[in-house]
Amino acid sequence: MEEKLTTMIVNETGHDLVMKVGNRNCFVPLAIVKKRCQHAMELCMNWTYQEFLLETKNLNDVVGKKLFVNSDDCCDYERITVKESDGKFVVDRVPRKQFNAEEQTAARQGILSWLKSWLWY
Repeated sequence: MEEKLTTMIVNETGHDLVMKVGNRNCFVPLAIVKKRCQHAMELCMNWTYQEFLLETKNLNDVVGKKLFVNSDDCCDYERITVKESDGKFVVDRVPRKQFNAEEQTAARQGILSWLKSWLWY
């Protein structure tokens, strides 16, 4: 079973957003992210590259407000927040936690000491 990552898509705009999946100019609806709500997206890191189009639900209401997010963004960021600024969509991204070298070394030492104690008893 492949490990999946969850990325939260947060809509902090004043509009419902339609999320579509695809690539290039061919997109199909995937979800509706209501205004002031969020959508949990699950992706596997081994899946093929995909693009996600976020656009206003009623195109007659607001024209030209579109935003593209891709599967690489979903692997790199745990939270993607869509906001409006000067009439355009902007994105705030929260990166996934990365272990620094000290944390990795401490984790390895803990595992090695457990393994040594298990082998010698």
